[in-house]
Amino acid sequence: MGNGRLSASLARQYERSWRMFEEAVRAFSADEWRIADVVYLTPARTAYHIVETAEFYSSETPDGFPWAHRFGYDWEADVGTKRLPTQDAILSYLADVRPKVEAWLNSADLSASDAAFPWTGGSLLDRALYLLRHNHHHVGEMWSEIKRHGHSLPDWW
Repeated sequence: MGNGRLSASLARQYERSWRMFEEAVRAFSADEWRIADVVYLTPARTAYHIVETAEFYSSETPDGFPWAHRFGYDWEADVGTKRLPTQDAILSYLADVRPKVEAWLNSADLSASDAAFPWTGGSLLDRALYLLRHNHHHVGEMWSEIKRHGHSLPDWW
């Protein structure tokens, strides 16, 4: 499979992943969005982490990445529930990051080595798959919280 077809396949899988993420974001009520019995599983925090990490891994290098630039604090920070991003703020952030990820997938030579992010596996394809696995892991955590709140699970894309 050529790089173009591989990139297109990855882009389709990312698109499906983003749809699942968007459905998860919308599944929570406004009150449920910013609270959780386990702080780490607060939907607003998890969603913030997913999008910011996608922005990070679609960057050319990890050096100088402006963590917390979008909302002014780290997703794990104890900022109080009222300061956590709203669902609309997360979806707006995703709208900004999603094209960046897509452009990266479509322009990258996925077979090239990846010295900038070696912990993801060594190639640009490894990094793309690493990020996709990361997204699904955390969307799965959000789905667990959705189910725990008694809501129907979003569709699997």
